[in-house]
Amino acid sequence: IKEGINIVVEEEAGALNDRQKEFLGIAKRNVDRLGALINDVLDYQKLDSGRTQFHWSVGSVRPVIEEVARSMTVVAQNRGLQLRTVIGDNLQDVNYDYDRIIQVLNNLVNNAIKFTQKGFVEIVAENDAEGVKVSVKDTGVGIRSEDLHRLFQTFSQVSSGSNRRTGESGLGLAISKRIIDLHGGRIWVNSIFGEGSVFSFVLPPTK
Repeated sequence: IKEGINIVVEEEAGALNDRQKEFLGIAKRNVDRLGALINDVLDYQKLDSGRTQFHWSVGSVRPVIEEVARSMTVVAQNRGLQLRTVIGDNLQDVNYDYDRIIQVLNNLVNNAIKFTQKGFVEIVAENDAEGVKVSVKDTGVGIRSEDLHRLFQTFSQVSSGSNRRTGESGLGLAISKRIIDLHGGRIWVNSIFGEGSVFSFVLPPTK
C-alpha cells in the first residue's frame, strides 16, 4: 500500500490536481502511522519473548546523548523549544546496546518535545549510586498523579489536559521499560501536573 501510494504521489502514474494531492497526503500519513504501530507491536513481542538480539559493548553513554541531541535539536526548534544537554564529567562505563539505548532516549525526548508547548527539554546524564542515570526533563503539561502508574503498561495512553498522550501505539514507554529491564536497570517518572515531567532511567555500572 505504501509503495503504491508513493508511486502515485510522485506522479509516476500521471499528474495530480491539488485536491488529489491533499487526500493522497492524508492516506500516506495514515499508512506511515499504521506501519509505525505494527513495528511497535512486533518489537515489543520480540522483546517480551526474548527473541531480540542485543549487541553489547562497554563504554560511556555520552555518545548516545550527543547523537540523540543532534538528531532532535531541529525537531525541538521547529516547535519553538530549546533542547539542552548536561553531561557529567567522568561518567562510569556501562554495558549496553547502543542502538537500543538510542531507541529509549529518542522515545523519551520525542515525547517530551511533543507534549511541551513552551520552554525547554533537557537531557541530563550523571553518575548515580546505582550506576549512570539519564533523565529527560520538560516544561510541558505534566501528568496527573493518578495516571503515573499506567505509563509503562502495554497499550496504555494517558491524557493530561487536552492532549497528553504517551505515544501513538501506547507501546513506546512499555518498549523502553522492557529494554531497560533487560539491561538490568530501571526506568521511572516524576511529574507535577501543569509544570512538567522528568523521565529517568539508570544503567548499572560494569562489574
